[in-house]
Amino acid sequence: MKKSKIIIFGASGQIGIDLVYYFSNYLYEVICVSTRQEPQKFKKIRNIKWYNLKFKNYRRINMKSVKFAINCTGIHSFSKFNQLDDYIDTNILIVNEIIKIIKNKSFKRLYQLSTISKYDMDKQIIIDENSKLSFNSNYSITKTISDAIIQNSEQDYVIIHLPGVLTNNKNYVRPLIKTIIKSLLTNEKINIYNSNSKFNAIIDTYEIFKFIQFTFEIEDGIRSNFILSANRPMIFKKLILRSKILLKSKSVIKSIKSNKNNDDHVIKVCKLEKYFTYKLPTTKVILDRYINDNY
Repeated sequence: MKKSKIIIFGASGQIGIDLVYYFSNYLYEVICVSTRQEPQKFKKIRNIKWYNLKFKNYRRINMKSVKFAINCTGIHSFSKFNQLDDYIDTNILIVNEIIKIIKNKSFKRLYQLSTISKYDMDKQIIIDENSKLSFNSNYSITKTISDAIIQNSEQDYVIIHLPGVLTNNKNYVRPLIKTIIKSLLTNEKINIYNSNSKFNAIIDTYEIFKFIQFTFEIEDGIRSNFILSANRPMIFKKLILRSKILLKSKSVIKSIKSNKNNDDHVIKVCKLEKYFTYKLPTTKVILDRYINDNY
């Protein structure tokens, strides 16, 4: 059976490059859009077409027969270029351009990779799609605006709010779990604050790929937003100790009493699991899979 043609914006980013790898391996015809040159490892893969373009030139892209679009673009506080204009260009104006070029008969659905950081994490223990929004950073504000642009369009969409994402690039030390893994690999001493807090704010790029591919088969229209995160929390100290065992690390793990309140943020994924009848893996499963596949 012939696979759908898809387009991935932000294809050279940490998440985008993994999705290009997974979808191309599953023989989808993948159009990639990025401001960076095509990585050498993709140049000989026939089902990948690479566009090196700024968003103002997106209209040059041949969108014929493209059925799905995945927007992986995004500027964060830790990005190399993170001035206000960068946030506006990447988190808002790119979305406007995407909406313009996907208006054709063959196109079916837009997937927007957003963030749980748009929610107020400081004042809420339980985070779900109805949680109070945060307006305390350029990142959360511009991501909220870009999501609203899509919601107010006529296009079918799935907005995916992501926690910290484990990518396959070992040299990239975000999110926090990858920083800890790096310390464990070098047998460094690790101090843990709020070690008894519950933690499930994690997902890997393979699960993002699996979920999006699963929804490709849904013929009915979808216009909604969902949190995509690990299903069941782990106690943070147990998560680090398990990582230590899997990596055969000699690091000393020390719990330090914090003056702050217990930093529990439990991410709820009930809406996604119920809507799609899709079971997300637990924090333990994601951690084990990521370490076993990459280390």
